[in-house]
Amino acid sequence: MILSTKITYSVRALAYLALHGPAEGFLSLTQVANGEGISLNYLAHLFSRLRARGIIESVRGRRGGYRLARQPAEISLQEIIDAVDMGDFLNLNLPPEIEDQSSCRMVTDLLWTGFDRHIRHYLTGTTLASVLERAA
Repeated sequence: MILSTKITYSVRALAYLALHGPAEGFLSLTQVANGEGISLNYLAHLFSRLRARGIIESVRGRRGGYRLARQPAEISLQEIIDAVDMGDFLNLNLPPEIEDQSSCRMVTDLLWTGFDRHIRHYLTGTTLASVLERAA
């Protein structure tokens, strides 16, 4: 499965904030962008979405910047995906209802619906903290 750049960059940037952010302070957008090799403009767009969903918070000014709004253990991967990729990262294009219950399409659509449900359950139960723990 290939995840979008929005998702991978967002998780990387949030991990960077979690690992390098001062306990009471903020990191500048430039620090995060340079630290992870992400375009400053692209990261600004992602952070705007993450801030709107309450995943990060920001302060303007000389000592301003960004930090996680909550503990990493309180931020799920599904929440990050919903913020930056509108939650349709699998893009299965499943119809809401199939009329011909005996069709092969019905069988495969049920398969992909189950797959989607399983993946979303996994992502909801996987937090930023657990991702960081695996990397340690």
